[in-house]
Amino acid sequence: MMTLNRCVTDLALVALLAGGVSSAQLVAPAEIKDPKLRALQSKHQTELTAAAAEMAAHKFPAKVYLTKELDLRSGALFSADRRSIEFSTFGMQTVLRVRANYAAVYPTETPAKDRVNRTYLDVAVPVLTAAMKAVQEETEMDAVQIEISHHVRKISVMTIDRFENSAFIVPRAVARRIAGAADPEQQLAGLKDATVYIDGKVVAFDGQAPAPVSISQRPAVATPAPVVEPPPPPKKEVLEQRQTGLQPVLDRMVQEQGSQAHFDPLAKPELTAFRGTSYLRIPVVTTLTAADGGSQYRVAALAFDRHVSHLVRLVLPYFKSAAGFEGIAFRTTVTAGTSPAESVEFLFPLAELRRYENYDITGQQLINAGFVLINGERAGLDLQTAETVKP
Repeated sequence: MMTLNRCVTDLALVALLAGGVSSAQLVAPAEIKDPKLRALQSKHQTELTAAAAEMAAHKFPAKVYLTKELDLRSGALFSADRRSIEFSTFGMQTVLRVRANYAAVYPTETPAKDRVNRTYLDVAVPVLTAAMKAVQEETEMDAVQIEISHHVRKISVMTIDRFENSAFIVPRAVARRIAGAADPEQQLAGLKDATVYIDGKVVAFDGQAPAPVSISQRPAVATPAPVVEPPPPPKKEVLEQRQTGLQPVLDRMVQEQGSQAHFDPLAKPELTAFRGTSYLRIPVVTTLTAADGGSQYRVAALAFDRHVSHLVRLVLPYFKSAAGFEGIAFRTTVTAGTSPAESVEFLFPLAELRRYENYDITGQQLINAGFVLINGERAGLDLQTAETVKP
């Protein structure tokens, strides 16, 4: 005879596959190295599977994808690792961690706190409510940690979407209170006793701000925040077609600017896709002195200030008209003396590069508007801090 627990688990999985959260899964206990966390994951496997099914059945304003990684666009979401729910540690705390990509898009004019408030009420609270049914009596757990990425859209000459990440570290007692509250004002008030991060920085929430109105509650004269799916990644054949059209310009750029730009002789500029957006990747070589060596962050910062930043005004004049891509990725191989070479890639939206070209923003602001990959891994980069850290 099928056991009750097995029955609950099977029913939860059926609901999970049919619901609005795409194929949410738990991290397998065997994959967790810490014995305490592994034991908690094993202990609550059935309850957490049911919680994931409840998340799947919830009707969110836009699609929610429980995934192990954040900042994924639609193309990457389909093949993403869905093992999102696990017991983990945050500082000295034992937490139940849930990560999600949320397909909502907010206008850049909406204040950051309002955007995070809206995502908190629309996504974090339902996720928290479902999770607490599984673990509310677990005294070994200190808090629930919910991490969500949503999109912020800027429309000017061209449309630019960027990710904004929020994280809510909610103590267990506060999480129980929020999960038991039906009023959005009370749910929002719980944030004053939680730790909230926006893009990695702690932001104070006093719990006094009124809950932002939902789209359905706004007056007809107001323009609602659009909630749409992120654009699909450009197809390979489309990039190849654009590459063919751009090739004469790229060849001329390499020929005319080669002595100043230090293009990589082993690689050519090419169009590529990154997180659903097309970039022109320009490979270069950066040579620093042995005295410039140090951490990978120091090397990356110096490579930007001494080389890559000067390339912006060197290459942009070649793409004054419709470029056929949304950003430029400067990929540089950086050497400093005899130290091993570092691969650093700076990916910037074209609109932000134009602003930098016109001296409207600083180099640090340009860094903040894009992505930095060091040896293939995304990294935050504070230029001043990184450069002042001596080897």
